[in-house]
Amino acid sequence: MTRKGEEGTGPTGRSTPGPDHVTRLRPESEVRTGRARALETRYPAGLRLDRHHHDRASLTLVLEGRVLERTEDGVHRAGPGSVVMKPAGTEHANRFGDSGARTLLLDVEGDARLREREWRWTDGGPPARAMLRVLEALRLWPEDLDSVVDEVLAEMPSLLDGRPGSGEGPPGWIRQVRRRLEEELRDPPLVRHLAAEADVHPTYLTRRFKRAYGSTVTGYVRHLRVQEAVRRMSDSASSLGRVALEAGFADHSHMCRVFRRETGLTPGRYRELL
Repeated sequence: MTRKGEEGTGPTGRSTPGPDHVTRLRPESEVRTGRARALETRYPAGLRLDRHHHDRASLTLVLEGRVLERTEDGVHRAGPGSVVMKPAGTEHANRFGDSGARTLLLDVEGDARLREREWRWTDGGPPARAMLRVLEALRLWPEDLDSVVDEVLAEMPSLLDGRPGSGEGPPGWIRQVRRRLEEELRDPPLVRHLAAEADVHPTYLTRRFKRAYGSTVTGYVRHLRVQEAVRRMSDSASSLGRVALEAGFADHSHMCRVFRRETGLTPGRYRELL
């Protein structure tokens, strides 16, 4: 295992230059382990990366900020806890949010487990917990990184199988339900009220929402609150109790239970790893 610092370069790829485009980004850290590399990269606020591709298959976890990724197969808006599996050669473009973003990328050379997979994003859940194990090993137990990476590469395809893909989007009324939940996170509307506004039965709304986003409405709200807690932990030195209330949790204890279920880590441990 070899480690690189500021002299490293960002993920290998080619792109079309543009006025707001950075063709090479230096990672905050880069560690090589066997056939894989683990890279942490911070992206400036508002950065746009035009269409490009990487020569190696990769898994990427969003640690902070917002990322929009577009391919010929669809568009995905990602936040903290989102994970993408990207086959080698996938043409994609990215736009980063107003506060930028930070990601953990694991790229692999010649691994059959990822070679034939499709481009696929998922938000939170087991894929995020698996990638956070890589981050934890990278920070705290570098001697175990080789075995952790191999475990995650073996697990990830099955963790993503059966979860909603990132292709053609859901119907407009389902997207509107999602927007309402995102905009009213502190006091989200009840399912029956959302269903009445969409003129559908609550059971039908719940079924279509889960098909579109891989989660129940309640589970999606929990995931959004964890994302908001991560954003607030990253942007300020506020106490975890204050972060919990601002992210819409009942209290610090409530946040800890949900956060651990979503990420496998306590909020305090996650903040230490950032």
